[in-house]
Amino acid sequence: MLLGLEIGSWADWLAAVGTIGAVFFAVKNRTDKAKIVLSASYTQEVQFKHDILSMEEEFDGSPKPVYSAKTNGQIYNVYTNLRIYFTNYRQSGGLVTSWGIIDSNKEEKEISSEPIFVKGFDVIEIKYITELEPGCDFDYVIDEVEKSIKKFGYCKCYFKDINNKKQYYVMKKKESTNKTD
Repeated sequence: MLLGLEIGSWADWLAAVGTIGAVFFAVKNRTDKAKIVLSASYTQEVQFKHDILSMEEEFDGSPKPVYSAKTNGQIYNVYTNLRIYFTNYRQSGGLVTSWGIIDSNKEEKEISSEPIFVKGFDVIEIKYITELEPGCDFDYVIDEVEKSIKKFGYCKCYFKDINNKKQYYVMKKKESTNKTD
C-alpha cells in the first residue's frame, strides 16, 4: 500500500518496465526504415606524353609504337573521376530526393533533384568521369569540386532524403600520374 493505493508486487513493476524497454528497443531498431549513407571519391589522373623511341610490328602486321620510360614533360590527358555512392544498410528501400555539393562560398549547389530509389542492402553509384585535353575547361560539377578543394582542401557533398533530412560527406582529392623522370 502506498498513499492508500495498492501498487502491486515488485515483479509486476519490473515486468512493466521490461515491456516498455522492449517496445522502445523494437521501435528504435526497426528494419522498415531505410538507413542511407553517403560516400564519395574524387580522383584526378594526369597522363604525360612519352617520347616514341621506335616502331614495332604487331602480330597482325600493324605498327605499334615503343615509348621511352621518360616523359617529354607535356600533358597528354587529364582524367577526373567523381563517384558518389548511396548505400542502404537496412532491408527497406529509401528515397534520395536531391544531392549536391557545398561550393567554395559554402553554399549548397544542388546537382540533381531527380529522385533516386535505393533498395534494401543496395549501393547506387553515380559517376562523373571526364577526359580533358590540355586547354579544355572542366564541366560545371568538376569545376565546383575543384574550386572547393583549392580553397579548403576538401569538398563537402550532401543529400536530402524523403524526410528532408540532410547528410554530409567530406571528400578529398586523390591524384595520380604516369610521369617519370
